[in-house]
Amino acid sequence: MTPKNQDLAISVREDLYETKQHGAPGYPLALYEVDSRNMHLELVHWHWHEELEFVSVTSGAARFFVGDVCYVLSAGDCLMINQNVLHRVKAYQDFDCKYYSVVFHPSLIFDPANTELREKYLIPVISHPQMKHFILKSDDENAVPIANILKKIILVNNLSEFGYEIVTKGLLCELWEHAIKGSLHRINSADYIADSQAILDEERIKGALTYIAAHYAEPIALQDIADSVHISKSECCRCFKRRLQITPFDYLIKYRIYSATILMVQHSGKVSVSEIALKTGFNSSSYFNKMFRKYIGCTPTQFRKTAGGDLENIQKIMERHIHPQDAGILNELISKRRPD
Repeated sequence: MTPKNQDLAISVREDLYETKQHGAPGYPLALYEVDSRNMHLELVHWHWHEELEFVSVTSGAARFFVGDVCYVLSAGDCLMINQNVLHRVKAYQDFDCKYYSVVFHPSLIFDPANTELREKYLIPVISHPQMKHFILKSDDENAVPIANILKKIILVNNLSEFGYEIVTKGLLCELWEHAIKGSLHRINSADYIADSQAILDEERIKGALTYIAAHYAEPIALQDIADSVHISKSECCRCFKRRLQITPFDYLIKYRIYSATILMVQHSGKVSVSEIALKTGFNSSSYFNKMFRKYIGCTPTQFRKTAGGDLENIQKIMERHIHPQDAGILNELISKRRPD
């Protein structure tokens, strides 16, 4: 069966780790053909995963966010995203964009038992703080062989003829050989400066989001969030601003409100709005109503009547109001709270 997968929904944990399995245990590779016109709210939400990812843009243009860096990539451009790196994709202006994403676990080409090859050709890249990603533009001579190999990988996996897994493994080895030639040069270059702040921010954000998801229904102060990742309140605010363009408090309020929408649908009319407010960390019903209207665009009562008992209606109602980067929060909550 072809590993090509058109299910582009991003399901994440509280720390934005993607829970989807890419490929199968014996063949940990998935091929995604992405069309921006088919993306929810025209973006792929913030997430990270243990797999490596190679992107090849075939037409149009889109914005690719890797950590706190944004690139506009167009046809012919390629991007490598390292393990455990936060990233997302968003439409660029009025351009439609089509691209292929090849997501695979390094174990597909490097046997975990073969420590010599891993330490020589894999570890220096995936563990280096300077190698969160690298871009190869279409006018870069180094991009041509990588783009050509990616095309072969895409074709082979789309056809899925006998032996395609073996052919793909060989192509991935060739791809990695071309990729690390450039990346190792950059690692050893004095002109390539490590973004240590971004790396540190990323780890702090993951910890803070996990804390908020676990304690959002309790009274939480900024100090609590900061203490959860062992930094000051001011540094916590700066960290959220740098990485998510939002304050910790605003993220907490949004998480509570979106959690409330799920509970309201799940419990239908059996639980009052004031009870929902208390269950999601609001001590004041009036403040809950005010924040609900601010972020959802209607009162809790109006929302409950419109959504009915269908979780899928939540996204339809909120598309007009929800900020695109917050959709990841809502998607994660829906997948986590869906009734058995």
